[in-house]
Amino acid sequence: MTTAKEQILGKIGEGKTVAIYRIDPKEFYVYGARNMGFTIYKALGLTPPPAIQKELDKDPNFWAAPISMELLPDYAADYVFVSLLPGEEAAGRYNEIKSSAIWKNLPAVKNNHVYEINMDMWLGYTPHDIELQLQDAVELLTQAQ
Repeated sequence: MTTAKEQILGKIGEGKTVAIYRIDPKEFYVYGARNMGFTIYKALGLTPPPAIQKELDKDPNFWAAPISMELLPDYAADYVFVSLLPGEEAAGRYNEIKSSAIWKNLPAVKNNHVYEINMDMWLGYTPHDIELQLQDAVELLTQAQ
């Protein structure tokens, strides 16, 4: 049986970057290796964008940082996972972001490689939570484009 990492790399290829964004009503976060990032960067060993890697080199437990939309291109990636804080305000903000030129010019957006993930499922650290996250990541990243 192939591992989750092997299945994903078999589909997306080596050397691709993966970013994780969280949209709140007032903040836009980029994730490091905690919470959602644990599964992506530690368990699966996928490559973060260089700006995130720089933070992880300074602090291997880098959690997340709020950024302005103007800085988003610095955190662009080939594949992007997006989670929204529950509620209409965050959903409305995401719709605004999606209509911006900055968003539309991201490589993941141009190539239709943006995946919305369930924050409740992706925040946990139990073995069961991580197993569900791994299954979700494999399903999302290996689906036909």
